[in-house]
Amino acid sequence: MNILKKIRSSMWYWWLHSILYGFYRKNGLQKANALAYVVLVSFVPVCVSTAIIITQIVPSRVYLHYESKILKSYFPGIGSELSSYINVFQSHAWSLSIINVMFLVVITLLMINSIRSNLDQLLEVNRKKSNVSVKIGIIILLFFGVIGLGFGLIWLKEVLKLYILVDLVRHHNTILVLLSYFNSVVAFSIIYKFFPHTKVRMYDAFVAGSIVAVIFEVAKCVFMLYFNYVSIAHVLYGSLVIIPLFLLWLDIVAVIFLLGAQIIFVRQRYRIKFRRRE
Repeated sequence: MNILKKIRSSMWYWWLHSILYGFYRKNGLQKANALAYVVLVSFVPVCVSTAIIITQIVPSRVYLHYESKILKSYFPGIGSELSSYINVFQSHAWSLSIINVMFLVVITLLMINSIRSNLDQLLEVNRKKSNVSVKIGIIILLFFGVIGLGFGLIWLKEVLKLYILVDLVRHHNTILVLLSYFNSVVAFSIIYKFFPHTKVRMYDAFVAGSIVAVIFEVAKCVFMLYFNYVSIAHVLYGSLVIIPLFLLWLDIVAVIFLLGAQIIFVRQRYRIKFRRRE
């Protein structure tokens, strides 16, 4: 009993309870499920519209190479097959009319707005009415900023792997894992910092991004093991196996991602509470 009392009175218990119970109280799992479905429906339009826009600046061969790297890195087990499907859709992208391209861009913006809305709900942000054109402009800048960041980090990882890590054979895998973790930390931190409709301290975003990145990397390993050794989806779904596995992975990532927003909320509330005590 004394041990239980000590655990319950500890700061770590308070943090964990505040994060998990707060996430549950705000219907975090339901929000994650809804967000995963939105991303599932929007995924192909987002990839196609992004390819159409970015390949105006970057050669398509280079873009497809790094897009494949990103999909393989962030979608364990299904990244290669997912990349091949996306390439088929993108091969028909140039035959689309301007109206169709605009439709894809609108779907992309709606998906990003859904992400921001879920973050705001976890952070308990009371959004004020803002100029629609300014809001759309901010969303576009954030989207392409994150995409550019992702490509930059993957490029950096490739450069380090090819030219700097060649002599570090013994620690090669460890360093690559650390680079992958670094990519995730930077990506999550940037999203947590700039996506919500409220001011988030960079340190809070970094702490949440670091914690979420650890959970994300562990989840990738566990999902890969499930995909290779446990899953019977191949038997049930055959060639369509990528669909349920893709949805399952999106659901897992959505839960992890929104949990980061709750971590930021708890940190901000704790800071306010601590200042009032002083």
